[in-house]
Amino acid sequence: MKFSIDSHAPAETLRSRFCVGYLLGILCFVTPAQAEDFTAELADFDLQELLEVDLVYGASKFEQKTAEAPASISIIRSAEIKQMGYQTLADALSSVRGFYSTFDRHYHYSGARGFGRPGDYNTRLLVLVDGHRVNDNLYSAAPVGNDFVLDLEMVDRIEVIRGPGSSLYGTSAMFGVINVVTKTAEQVDAVSVAGTVGSFGARNGAFQFGKALKSDVDIVLSGSFYRSDGQTLFFEEFNKVESNDGLAEQNDDEAYEKLFGKLNWNNLDLQFRYSSREKTVPTAPWGTVFNHPGNGTDETHIQADLTHKQELGTKWHLQTSLGFHQIVGDEAYVYDYSEDSTPDLSVWQENFDGIVWLGAAQFGGVLSDQSRLTAGLELGLSSRENQSNSDEEATYLDSRGSSTDWGVYGEYEFKPAQEVILNLGARYDHHENFGGTTNPRAALIYNPRDGRAIKLLYGQAFRAPNAYELSYHDGGFTSKASGMLGPETIQTWEVVWEEYLGRNLFLTVGGFRYEIRDLISQTTDPEDELLLFVNVDAADADGLEFELKRQWTAGPTGRVSYGYQETKDGRTGEALSNAPKHLARLGFSLPVRDPSLVAGLEFSYSGGRRTLGGAETSSAFLTNLTVTKSRLFDRLDVSASVYNLFDVLYEHPGFEEHSQDTIEQDGRQLRLKTSYSF
Repeated sequence: MKFSIDSHAPAETLRSRFCVGYLLGILCFVTPAQAEDFTAELADFDLQELLEVDLVYGASKFEQKTAEAPASISIIRSAEIKQMGYQTLADALSSVRGFYSTFDRHYHYSGARGFGRPGDYNTRLLVLVDGHRVNDNLYSAAPVGNDFVLDLEMVDRIEVIRGPGSSLYGTSAMFGVINVVTKTAEQVDAVSVAGTVGSFGARNGAFQFGKALKSDVDIVLSGSFYRSDGQTLFFEEFNKVESNDGLAEQNDDEAYEKLFGKLNWNNLDLQFRYSSREKTVPTAPWGTVFNHPGNGTDETHIQADLTHKQELGTKWHLQTSLGFHQIVGDEAYVYDYSEDSTPDLSVWQENFDGIVWLGAAQFGGVLSDQSRLTAGLELGLSSRENQSNSDEEATYLDSRGSSTDWGVYGEYEFKPAQEVILNLGARYDHHENFGGTTNPRAALIYNPRDGRAIKLLYGQAFRAPNAYELSYHDGGFTSKASGMLGPETIQTWEVVWEEYLGRNLFLTVGGFRYEIRDLISQTTDPEDELLLFVNVDAADADGLEFELKRQWTAGPTGRVSYGYQETKDGRTGEALSNAPKHLARLGFSLPVRDPSLVAGLEFSYSGGRRTLGGAETSSAFLTNLTVTKSRLFDRLDVSASVYNLFDVLYEHPGFEEHSQDTIEQDGRQLRLKTSYSF
């Protein structure tokens, strides 16, 4: 029996189905007896205890209560990741208010607050792992799909910190900072292995090890591999005999390997991250030969960070760190250079190699009972920014670059009254390519009682043009070098109300406005039809966000959110492409008669998105279901997931390099995962 929902059906019909699905989920998974048990548990639930563990690090570079942090924050915890069956960081981010994903069958991209520009490799989100920068030095890209540098199985929590973050972190932190906090050795405290099989020939193997030794040494190690055969895809734009009737066969395969380790010894932390990914690209971008298995990408990330923490008395601390990050890889694309019906195929080769050394020192502590200070210095030496491309006839690009940047920052937190917090911060950055920029942040936070916070927030951030945007070209076949580019900037104003309603409901309501100037966008020059990056665009947006999260100390949890954002071209007033106005999420996990058997059900709605061709994609209601059974046969855990349960047909906008104005997304998929702990 085939279940389906027509995403082009009338909106009222889809809304009705959404509500019916929600009610059926509640009726299927909750019994009256369970409801009584869960209510009884609340009697022992202490709100103050929850506030003490509801902490965030990435908002101010020290742990603080989310109610006192100068930002609007969502926390995604490991239990939620497991019970909802999230496979990638992009999946997890899309579960919270204001975030959405785009997939062009090559990479996954995360949009935030109605902004996800075509050709943007997640350059306007800063992703951290345990506070360490992950974005690379060539593309400024934040990996959020299968290219992310570690498995979500190793994640303790994901801190989603909205709004400008350049006052602390410098470039790329325009729409937010995503800090992925990994599990400690005590949290892992075992050896475990896992295996996964799924649709389209997907298979995955993984292991974890964690041990806290008596000699003050903690060790965590994990590794995984993944293979997928992909699927046969149909593209109407290539629907002709010489292009295999629009069918891309055996051109969607993917593979990756990952290795993660960290060692803690007293005040010294060493972390290592390795990931390597291969992906065949079925969309024939940049005018390449359709349905050819030679179109694809192979890239590797190697990252190591060494951190030393030193307590200076009881109130002050000094933290120093040194990091090494490398991205290296190649892309191959097959072109037909023939001028008649006889094929003349040539392989186009792209190579890239980037290395950056990162040094940082941070000093902070308590000035008095009412004030706190944080200050720091960061230095980035991008020693290798190599890019090249060639075919069998010539080399068209052979760029060997390097650059340096540095920044100094300070943040002052002051409590003029017990219930009022004033947070002021600023950072100055100097980049070799364009000079200096200063970015401030200010927050006024009112906490009239425990569990309630009203925040007035202002922030400014920037993104420096990266090496790819500045110097890439392919000899005039499809693109040309952009030449001089300046930084793009954003200003954001925001008001947020956060409150615990009772002991287990957490409500967030907020509104925001942002203005982007000197936006770096990839566009086509009408004079020669070549792609290039320019500094001419602007964007403005107004939005409202709502999120309600419900959580017991044990038992069911749930999250519902809605985001409205209207994003416009700052010069023409037209709606931006790939910018849905409406985003809604409803997700909950519930024990099914037995606390060890949990069902996670998630509904998501995304409004239509304007395409580069001026059309609009259809809105989409998607449903995902994951059932997890813990401690089956003592140490065996099993989970089964169905993604896009009703096999909805929906699309995402294509980018400048695509012939397709829209790209169809995956239908129903299945996944079965087992893990065993020793």
